[in-house]
Amino acid sequence: MTDRKKPGVAFWATVGLLLPVLYVLSLFPIAWLDEREMIPDDSISEKVVSGYCAPVRWARDNGPQWIADSLDWISDSTSP
Repeated sequence: MTDRKKPGVAFWATVGLLLPVLYVLSLFPIAWLDEREMIPDDSISEKVVSGYCAPVRWARDNGPQWIADSLDWISDSTSP
């Protein structure tokens, strides 16, 4: 039997910093699909996308103004 070490602080710090970045980057394809109306209304996929994007919508509505301004700028720059 081999003795395996548990993940250390550096590993969990990397995971903790990487996950939010990956989450934000994953929103761009979703926004692109939504802008082109490729996500059907009243479908399971629309409900999943709505739930997945809920934290960003909440941050835009309830967070500091710079977050709303940044998201508006991103939304305007990705529009066709």
